Amino acid sequence: MADVHPDQFANFPHAWDTGPSTPVPGSARHPQGRLFNPGGMYTGDPWKLSPENWMKGSATPAHNDIITWHGSESSQLPRYDMPDMRQVDPYEHEGADWDNPEYDEEGNYNEDFVDYSVDTKDRPMADYGSAVGMHFGSPEAAISRGEKSSPRPFLHAVRLPESTLAPPPRGGFSTPRPGGSIAGGDYRSGNIIVNKETGERTKDTRWSDAAANFASKATDLVESGHSIAYRNDVEASGSTSYRTLPETVRTWSEDVLGATSPRTGRPSTLGEQADVANGFRNEPHPGLVHLARAGYNPQVRPGVDFAKPADVTLKFASGHEEDVPGEEIGGVGTPEYRRRTSAFEAGQLFTMRKPTPEHAW
Repeated sequence: MADVHPDQFANFPHAWDTGPSTPVPGSARHPQGRLFNPGGMYTGDPWKLSPENWMKGSATPAHNDIITWHGSESSQLPRYDMPDMRQVDPYEHEGADWDNPEYDEEGNYNEDFVDYSVDTKDRPMADYGSAVGMHFGSPEAAISRGEKSSPRPFLHAVRLPESTLAPPPRGGFSTPRPGGSIAGGDYRSGNIIVNKETGERTKDTRWSDAAANFASKATDLVESGHSIAYRNDVEASGSTSYRTLPETVRTWSEDVLGATSPRTGRPSTLGEQADVANGFRNEPHPGLVHLARAGYNPQVRPGVDFAKPADVTLKFASGHEEDVPGEEIGGVGTPEYRRRTSAFEAGQLFTMRKPTPEHAW
């Protein structure tokens, strides 16, 4: 091939010489490799945001952020918050002050009346603490949330940006509760954590359950877009749960559609808005974009006895609980690895299903 003179590029102001192109070697995921290296056109691995990478269920996770879960009655994760719907009634509660009305029988205002339905900044309170924000945690905790006789049927996986975590401050808090009781104590959990391997004993530096839910400082942080990591003392006792606004976390489809092109710095998907603050620099495969636009998101579906968290597993695509000799296990849209309770609790198992019309968004 004849040498190319630089002047020949004069009519192509946006072209450049990348040098010789060499084959790209194969990998475990793509053993065939590529024949040519598209120098100067780097888009990132188009499968980087595939569900198993996003869920950290592969050897090459897409990020270092936290994958956590939310139990819901809806087939899609709520993307906005309505704390007023969870607010307690200021006139209906049991306890020592249950007969403490706002007005006496003669219509005079009772100066001792306490409105437990709001905090000191008039933000709605629920029976479990502040109603501001959503709660996320381990699959076991998400399953346990709600009525024991009727656990929530959907478990939604989300990515919680680690950069949003806010540590607990020093000191303590005190918040009055309906009935005359008080939720109070240190902001930090303070529980002793024992390392099973070394026997080392350290103090738990997570938020305490009570502080994460009842402290006004915690609600201030959540309202400002931060996340609270706390020791859960109710569901899956001892596990880590999180409190944050729904718009602080990201669903799989939001990450796919909100990716930024590493070539242009613009949204990877035409017509979408790039998530510049906490999104990915990647150009996802068109197949992933199609699934994201159709409303797919990794989630755990019912099909087992959710009243027994220790027995929770997922069905194979074939419908068989165990491997059947001579029959292929798995299929399109299902993980290739086998599922067991330990893998499920690690957030490595999921299915993908189109949302029902009444829950579509």
